[in-house]
This record gives sequence, C-alpha cells and structure tokens, in this order.
Amino acid sequence: MKKNKKLLISITLIITSLCFIFFDNKLLAQHTISSELKGKILLQVEEHGEAWYVYPYDLKKYYLGKPKDAFDIMRNLGIGISNNDIKQIPIAEANFIGKDDDNDGLSNEIEDSIGTDKNNSDSDNDGYNDKTEILNNHNPLNNKSLTINTELQKKLSGLILMQIEQNGEAWYVNPGNLKRYYLGKPLDAFNLMRNLGLGITNKNIAKIEEYKINQEYTTENIIKKFTNLINNSDNIRKYTDSSYNFNFDYPNDWKIKKYENQPYITQITDSERDYIIEKKGVISLNYFKIQNNTNTNVDTFRVASKGKSTVLSDEEKNINNKEAYENSYEHLLAYEKTTTIQIDSDEFIQITLATAKHNNDYYINIYDNLLRSIQFTAQQ
Repeated sequence: MKKNKKLLISITLIITSLCFIFFDNKLLAQHTISSELKGKILLQVEEHGEAWYVYPYDLKKYYLGKPKDAFDIMRNLGIGISNNDIKQIPIAEANFIGKDDDNDGLSNEIEDSIGTDKNNSDSDNDGYNDKTEILNNHNPLNNKSLTINTELQKKLSGLILMQIEQNGEAWYVNPGNLKRYYLGKPLDAFNLMRNLGLGITNKNIAKIEEYKINQEYTTENIIKKFTNLINNSDNIRKYTDSSYNFNFDYPNDWKIKKYENQPYITQITDSERDYIIEKKGVISLNYFKIQNNTNTNVDTFRVASKGKSTVLSDEEKNINNKEAYENSYEHLLAYEKTTTIQIDSDEFIQITLATAKHNNDYYINIYDNLLRSIQFTAQQ
C-alpha cells in the first residue's frame, strides 16, 4: 500500500458542535447558574428535598432518586484515577462507618482503598493511628506529610473518582472544600450526598437543564430495532445497520449501545460500567466517510506506536476480501486491538477491542469472530 504524503481528512459523520450566534437572556441565565453550581448536590427545599447532581462535563442536572439509583448514577458518571493522583487529594472525615478490625476509626473498606493495614491501627508504627494521620495530612504508611495538589483538587472538583488501580472504590470531590468523600455502599453514599446537598428553590432548579435518556438509544430499543437471534442459536445475535450498510454477529449476553450524538458508533460490551475494574471487554465499531478523497487507504490510519505502550502487531490484513490494517498494543492496565477496514474508496470502519490485559485470549476470540462475521451491503 502506498502512503499518502499529506491528507486532510474531513469526516462527514457530523459531530454536533455547540455553536451559538446569540444567547437570549433565558439561555444565558441557565448557563450561568449551571456553571456556578456544577459538581454540586442540590436539594429542592420547597418540595420534598429531591436530590440532584449537576454534572460538571455537561452542566445538566441528574435526578438521584432512591439510594441505589443515586449510587448507580454517580458511579456511571465517574472517571478513573490512579492511586498516585488520588492520594494528592485530602480525605474528608465522613462515611468512615463499616467493619473496623483494628478500631482506628477507619473502615476496612477505606483502609483497603488507601493501602493501610486494616489489622493494625498504626500502620507505620509511629505512635499515631491511621485516622489521625490521614485527617492531618500525614502519610499513615511512613513519617512523611502527604503531598496536596491544589491544582488537581480544582481540576477534579465536583467529579466522582474511581480507583482503577484498586477495587474501583468511588470518591466524590466536594466543590465546597475540595476534599474527597468516600461513597461506600449505596445507602451510605445517598445519605452522604444529602448531607452535602445545597438547598435550591424551584425557580432556580428549573433553570438547569435535566438530563433525560432518549428511549430510541436504550439497549432494549436497539436490540428490538437492529438485532435478531441467529437461527438455531441462543448464544449469537446479529446486528444490522441499514444506515451504514454493515452487519456483524456478537454474543447474545453482551449489551449493545449506540449514542444520540454519535450515531455512527456502535459498542458492545459485557461490562456493567468499567471494563478495567471488572476485567471485562468492550468492542467499538466506528464508521466514517472521507470527503475530498485523495486515494486514501487503510495505511493512512496506521498508528505505529502509542507512547510507552508495547506494540504487539502492526500489519496489513484482509477481512472478507476488504483491505484492512491491524494495530494492537499492551498498555499498563489494558490490551487494545484496532482493525481499520476499507469498505469502499471513501468509506471505512474502525473496530477496536479494549480489555483488561489479564483476559486477552477470551476477548480476542470474540473480536476475531466478529471480524469473520462482518458483512457489507451495497448502498440502496
């Protein structure tokens, strides 16, 4: 394959950009109050104390509802963080309840999260128990002070953090004091959120746009509209995309997702929320089309290296008589494999597998089966 010297790629699959020519007074007021309250928990004091969370990334309000619903929403909106980064955010004295084998005031769950010895109230044997050291910003594992990163605190203010290098423990960074609060179990997390909640009037809460699920993009509707079980099999389901003219097979017990703002992406997974933490896998299919095509080929999308990750494959392939290029990498916590297939002169599809690297073989087999099954149909 010949490499292009220079290519200006314009993907016709429209990613909607928020470009406003003017704001009316109402829209400006909504944006302002959402910005001021981003990351905060709000309680409707003029009603029955209904709780809402203003997500910093889209400035929309999410109804927290019952304890389990609230817990699921908060975790689903969480972002991964390393142990090295999270320890730079001080811990607030809250939600330390739970089994405490060494009676130091920290639950076993929290001790597992921060790496202290849950069977020793003074993990570093310096005369101060672990809880006292943590609340005074001292490292309970040695005689040094904890490093507090104020810039990181501000950057992560109002977000839910998930410890991807531990057991997926969830923490909330309170915008009020920039400390992190352990979420723990659903009811504990729900009560904590309500205790941290800020009262708001009905008039002001109405100014913040509510996040609502478009039923067209629910898993149930996608399965009903786009898929069917293959004859004589309860284990394999076929997905057919009439908009982009391809179909493929996937495990029936996997979830399938599409996104309102990115309809050209289809995703299948056996993960509930975080494939790294759960040691599961996710496969994404991204269709795109090239405008002003100048002899584009799959080699254009070759990525020979990714930072410090180990390159496992970098080669041309043939997928169902279509030219393709494969790259795979081993990252610190994950394995990644991407195959770019040229459907037509200006049409491509990128299929990417991402999985916790301990389960490579099982997920590579599912991925390879999907590649063998994929078919492309002529445009109508």
